[in-house]
Amino acid sequence: MVELQRNFLSGVMNKDLDPHFLPDGAYRDALNIIVGDSDGAFVEEDGSRNGVAQNYLGNILKGEDLELTNATCIGSLAFEANNSIYWLVASDTLDAVYEYNEALDITTPVLRATKSTPTTPSLLGFDKAFFVTGINYINGLLFWTDNLNPPRRINVDRAKNYAVNGFTEADINVILAPPLSAPTINLYTQGEANNLENKFLYFSYRYKYLDNEYSALSPFTPVAFFPKQYAYDYGVSENVSMVNKFNTADITFNSGSNNVKEVQLIFRDTQSTNTYVIDNLVKELNNYDDNTEYSYQFKNNKVFTLLPPEQVNRLFDNVPIKAKSQELIGSRLVYGNYTQFFDLLKENKEPINPAFTLSLIPSTVVNGTPTPTFKSNRDYEIGIVYLDDYGRTTTVITPTENTNTIFIPASNAIKANNISVTIDGTYQPPAFATHYRFMIKQDKQEYYNVFPLTYFEDGQFKWFLINQADQDKISVGSYLYLKGLSNNTNVQYKVLDIQSKNANFLNTSNANQPAGVYFKIKIDDAILPPITSYSDSQVSDSSSTDTPVFDRFSVAENAIFYGIGLNDMTTGASNAYSGVDDIRFYVQIDGASTFKYFATYKGTYKNLVASNVAITAGVDQVLTYSGLSCSINFASATGHTIDDYWVVNCVSSGGYSIFGGSTSESTLLYPTAFFTFTDWSISPSNDEDRPIKAGAIVTFKYKETDNADQWITQTFI
Repeated sequence: MVELQRNFLSGVMNKDLDPHFLPDGAYRDALNIIVGDSDGAFVEEDGSRNGVAQNYLGNILKGEDLELTNATCIGSLAFEANNSIYWLVASDTLDAVYEYNEALDITTPVLRATKSTPTTPSLLGFDKAFFVTGINYINGLLFWTDNLNPPRRINVDRAKNYAVNGFTEADINVILAPPLSAPTINLYTQGEANNLENKFLYFSYRYKYLDNEYSALSPFTPVAFFPKQYAYDYGVSENVSMVNKFNTADITFNSGSNNVKEVQLIFRDTQSTNTYVIDNLVKELNNYDDNTEYSYQFKNNKVFTLLPPEQVNRLFDNVPIKAKSQELIGSRLVYGNYTQFFDLLKENKEPINPAFTLSLIPSTVVNGTPTPTFKSNRDYEIGIVYLDDYGRTTTVITPTENTNTIFIPASNAIKANNISVTIDGTYQPPAFATHYRFMIKQDKQEYYNVFPLTYFEDGQFKWFLINQADQDKISVGSYLYLKGLSNNTNVQYKVLDIQSKNANFLNTSNANQPAGVYFKIKIDDAILPPITSYSDSQVSDSSSTDTPVFDRFSVAENAIFYGIGLNDMTTGASNAYSGVDDIRFYVQIDGASTFKYFATYKGTYKNLVASNVAITAGVDQVLTYSGLSCSINFASATGHTIDDYWVVNCVSSGGYSIFGGSTSESTLLYPTAFFTFTDWSISPSNDEDRPIKAGAIVTFKYKETDNADQWITQTFI
């Protein structure tokens, strides 16, 4: 019989032609074959089997008995770069991920989780009815999704070291848990420099996980700012107390789970849109335990790294709850046909109906002491958002009964105003929620604060003197609220006029009006505080060369306190002072039970004399500078507030005055005092002193010794 041979070098399947007319090199039909060619397999070195059609090799059983019952492969991936095959198996007793290395001919369990019954989900959550619809291997990480469980991810090498059931969902989920609570801050003073003085800083942090993935940011802290004791500079119309009293902040944060390898501290400044990295704290290097609170000292004394802007707006990991498809596109993992967020349903599947009410809780403010408060004359609206364990948040939800708004009237300006939120005890949150937060919104409006210096009556109207810097804050026809007094009202006062006025423009005899900028309103006398006018003259023309303070005696005056804490320091030894010159001491608390002090002497301002001086309670302690000294006495060694200070003026009977010049030579500078008594040989008591307060208008009239015919008048605020 003649042997019929045909080769298939062209490797073309042709079903169009009649089988009798097929050209050489083509074939009509084939099943499970491969045609050998010189560039592929099944060809001998001499090329003798080139173009020969041969059967594909079939499957070969590899690996050991995996002890699976009714096993089903629900997903697989061949990764040729490391000669490995990964497959995911669901069975009645065990769910597992396996790896087969073709080069080594080794099958290795990667991850395993047992099942108590065939229908009870394991930690892996595999189900024979849900096949893996997307799987990728990226830099040692295996990602997959099955439209049943959240998208999963494992580090293959690390997962091989897990025991059976020796992992948690956090170890295999793609989504990363951020810190759900803001760090806490503790403000205090350490050292002299204050790089926080004019800063309004907010702090946050985030986690860096084992596979170099960063979580979203935690919420930010309240502002790390606490003003000093209230003080207003009427000369420049500025609240000079609005600088940060403290220069150091301790930031306390949680170190995170065992999957967190690094904590990154963050801050932002309201003066800029940028957010900065303070430090990267490696847990291993810092000997941090897991899920433990630690503190970091921040002084704002170095240059910081800028955080990418897109990270600031990343509120949570935007990973779907489940997804049907997954693919790697341009180095990004992309999910499709996914389910995102949760239904707002209670455990019984009924819709939620948030129920909460607001109430205003005002409290009395200690005069001059800074106290946190909501602004008055404002509307506030509060909503609630719910979170899961991974920080995924709902939109802001409000009650349908409109019980989530509150108005704080202008009359509450003198109070510290807090808002209390009461959630109805019968209300049930969404079934998925593990945390919640309140969001607050204030109705936006423009406002300015104006601090009048004094006012003068013009019939039923009042003219208020203001600093020139405040002039542009007011316009004729605008409305003002009166704040800051015990008799505040919610009444608006229309500005009738605003002008620059000359001195004594009203021509009244009850008080002199200084020149300046005034605005005019109609307001009831009973609402305003009374304006007191004093005048005092102890020096006449004939005695203008005499020292204005007559019969001076040596005394350490009563200590003047500036602060918010414990005021228990007095001058010791019954105010005794025997120095030949005037001197002023500043005593400032600089530790838990220590103080430092400065001296102003012969025109030199505030020389630091000593620091960290221990306070000895109930004992006179001597302050000394340039041979001059007085004593002070603290009632208690502890309980003081750092940076609180006292001023002690030590006045001699003659010699050199505090600010320069001799008190005994008429041709040099004189100390001057306001007093109601006529003889300083008798020590005055506190109730005889006439205080000059901030905002007072003080006019000095004096005659220079070298110009006997000319009086000089100067007015100060």
